[in-house]
Amino acid sequence: MKKLRILGIVLPLLLLWALAGAVTAQEPAAVSVIGSAVVNALVADMADGAGINAEFSNTGSAAGIDQFCNGAHDMATAMRAMTAAERSICSANDIGISEFLVGHQMVALVAGADVPLECLSIDEIDSMLKPSASNTMTDWTFHDEENDSPLTLILPPDESIEYAILDAIVAGDQLRRDVATYADSAEALTLVGATGGAIAMLPWQAVAQDAGDSAVLTLNSGDGACSPPAAETVESGEYAAAQSLRLYVNRARLDSQASFANLMQHILDEANASSIAAAGITAPTSARYALNADVLADAEARAADGYGAYEDPMGLSGELKIAGAANSFAVLNRIADRLSGENGGLEVSFEFAGSAAGLAQLCNGEADIATLDAEVAADGLAECEANGIVAMPLPIGTQATVLLLNAGDDYAACLSTEQVNRLWRADASESALQWSQLDPAFPEQSITLFGLSWLGIETDILLQTAAAISPPVRRDTEKDSDPLYRAAAVANVPGALTYMTWQDYQAVLENEQQNIALAAVDAGAGCVLPAPAAIAAGEYALARQAGMLVSEPALADFNAQSFLWALFDDDSWSYVQAQGFIGMSQLELPILRRQLRQAFADAEAKYPPVMDAIPLEESAGGEDNSADSG
Repeated sequence: MKKLRILGIVLPLLLLWALAGAVTAQEPAAVSVIGSAVVNALVADMADGAGINAEFSNTGSAAGIDQFCNGAHDMATAMRAMTAAERSICSANDIGISEFLVGHQMVALVAGADVPLECLSIDEIDSMLKPSASNTMTDWTFHDEENDSPLTLILPPDESIEYAILDAIVAGDQLRRDVATYADSAEALTLVGATGGAIAMLPWQAVAQDAGDSAVLTLNSGDGACSPPAAETVESGEYAAAQSLRLYVNRARLDSQASFANLMQHILDEANASSIAAAGITAPTSARYALNADVLADAEARAADGYGAYEDPMGLSGELKIAGAANSFAVLNRIADRLSGENGGLEVSFEFAGSAAGLAQLCNGEADIATLDAEVAADGLAECEANGIVAMPLPIGTQATVLLLNAGDDYAACLSTEQVNRLWRADASESALQWSQLDPAFPEQSITLFGLSWLGIETDILLQTAAAISPPVRRDTEKDSDPLYRAAAVANVPGALTYMTWQDYQAVLENEQQNIALAAVDAGAGCVLPAPAAIAAGEYALARQAGMLVSEPALADFNAQSFLWALFDDDSWSYVQAQGFIGMSQLELPILRRQLRQAFADAEAKYPPVMDAIPLEESAGGEDNSADSG
C-alpha cells in the first residue's frame, strides 16, 4: 500500500510536468499576413518552404495596408507601393515599417514572324487596346500607313493579373472587347504562330524559356529606349508593362518574433529565387536583394528610402576642394552652386588637371575629393597608403558616344576602334574619302561626316583610343550642335555617319527619326552595340566612366558630407542621368546612402568634426531642412 500511495502522488506530478512541457513546446504564434491575394500566395509558398506557420487574409492591397497600419497584422502585402497617405496612417499609429520588393509580374508582348516591328511604345499599346479601338483599329496602318494587313490581338482573361497590368497602362475602363482571349499560355503561343499579324499579351514567365517561333517584342515606356521584359528594366522604370510585389512589415514585431524574422530571411535570400520563379513570378535583381538584406539587417531602416538618421547641417563654411578629371564637372558644379547658394560661407573649388593629378592631390592631402575617368590601377593608391590616406570610392556612372549611320549602309554596321579613329582624326581628310579606303570590302561610297566641335565630351570619348592629334577632328566634318539635325542628315545621305551622346540618341528616338541605325564597335573582343548594360559593364568601347575617391578626413567633415548627400539624392540623380551617365539606377541609391551614413560615422570616430555647422535640431529657427523633408 505504501508503494501505491507514492505512485498516486508521483503520477499527478508527472502529468503536471508533461502539461507544462506541452505549453512551453507549443508552436509560436502564426505570422499574420494581410493584403494582395497574388502576393499572399507567394508568401504562403515561401512560408511552407521554410516551415513557418502563417495565417493569410486576402483583402486586396488597399484594405490590407489600412488594417496593417492600424496594428492588426504583422505584414501587409501589395501589388503597388504604399502611398504617402498610407505611410502617415502607420506613422500616426506608431507602426514602424520596413518595405521589401520581392518580385515582379510582367506582361510579355509576343508577335508572329510576320509582324512588322520589334518594339511597341506605350502610346501604340494604348491606341490598340483602349475600349474605343474596338472594331476601328483592325489593321497595321497605325504603325505603317502602307501596311493594311489584319491586326489580331490575343489578350489574357479579364480576371488575370496580366489583364490588370494592361488595364493600368491603357486609357479608359477595361480593354477593347473585339479580341481573342486565351485560357492557356501555350495555346496562345500556338495561335500567334499560326495567325498572320498577331500579337499576344502573355505572362513573361510563360515565355521566358521558350517563345517558340514567336518573337518577344521590346517596349518603349516613353523614355525613347526600347527595353526587353526583365527585372532590371522593371526596377529602372524602363519596362512599364509590369507590377512589383511588395511586403510591408511591422518592424517592432519583426525584431521581436523569431519565426517572423526567419520567414523574412527565407523570402529575402537570393538563394531561394528559384522558388519565386516556380510561382510564375520574376525574382528581383541582385541589387534589390542586396537592398532588401540591408533593410532587414538595419533596425533603423524603417523604410526603403535610404535616408535614415543623417541630418543635413546648415551654416556650412570653409572650403571643399575637388580635383581631377573634368568629365563630371556639370553634375558636381550643380551641387556646388546649390550648397554655396544656401551657405554663404562655403566655397567649393575645382581644379581639373586629369585623374592622375587629382589622385596625387588627394594622396598628398591637398584635395578632399579626387574625380576619376577610369578605374584606379592596382598600384594607383600606393602614395595614399604611404601617406596614411584612406579613401572611399564612389560611382557616378559612364558616359558614351554612339555612332549613327544610314540604315542602308549595312557594311558599316560594325566598326573597329582603329577604323573609328581613321575616320574621324584630323589627317583622315586626306586618307579616308571613300569607304573603300577604310576597308577594301566596303563599297566605293563617299564618306560624309556630320560631327561636333572638337571641344565636346562626345568627341573626347570618340577618339580616346587615338594618339593625340591637334586639332583632333578632321576639318572637313560638317559641324552642327543639334543631334536631331545630324540624325536627319545621316538618314538622308548614303555613306553618312555622325556621333552623339547616349542621351542625345534617346532624343533622336523620341523624335521618331527613320532610316538610321546604331553602329556596333569592335575593340578587339567582337562587335558590341551601345546599350545601357553594355556601357555600364565596360563592354562598349566608346565610353568613359566617372567616379570619385573621397578622403577619410573629408568624410568626417560636414562640407563633404553635405555635398555627397546632395549628390546622391533622388532628385539630383535624375540630373546625373539627364547628363547621359549610365550605370546606377535610383533603386540602388538607398544602398549607397546607407553606406555613406556608415562611412560618415566611422570617419567621425577617427576625425571628430569641427562644429562650425549647427545641426538642425539645435538651430534656433527650427526649420526642417533635412534630407527626409526633401
